[in-house]
Amino acid sequence: MCEDYYRQAAGQLLDAVAGIRKTPLNKNARELSFGELGLLNCLSRHADGITAGGLSRTIGIGAGGVTNLLNSLEKKGYVQRTMSPSDRRSVLVSISDTGRALVAAKQEEALSLTGEMLRRLGQEDTGELLRLVRKIAEISWNCSREKEEKP
Repeated sequence: MCEDYYRQAAGQLLDAVAGIRKTPLNKNARELSFGELGLLNCLSRHADGITAGGLSRTIGIGAGGVTNLLNSLEKKGYVQRTMSPSDRRSVLVSISDTGRALVAAKQEEALSLTGEMLRRLGQEDTGELLRLVRKIAEISWNCSREKEEKP
């Protein structure tokens, strides 16, 4: 009986999160998929560039998926590929100026809209939300570690 409650609550939580993802904040980003935006965010933290393999390991997407995302982003002018100065056999991927400007704009838009939502929620509920989200993140990390440690 208790398991049914948590399974049902999990479904409700996933539905609520899916509802948030359908808000105007996300509708305005239609030119980019969530994967593309995530990859651009990752690249924005690697000023000197990173290999496709490094990206794959960092964001946890397979090599084929990273290649597809990079090809799409390169066509849109958001990333560039250059030969590594230290190893001419290696290609580094970096975010273009256009991509960096897009990431900055999307981050500002997200902060502004999220700030407004939290303002409407109020200080007390915002504090409680943050406490619970941090707790969920910690539990998630612990569950992942436990799963990896099991033979």
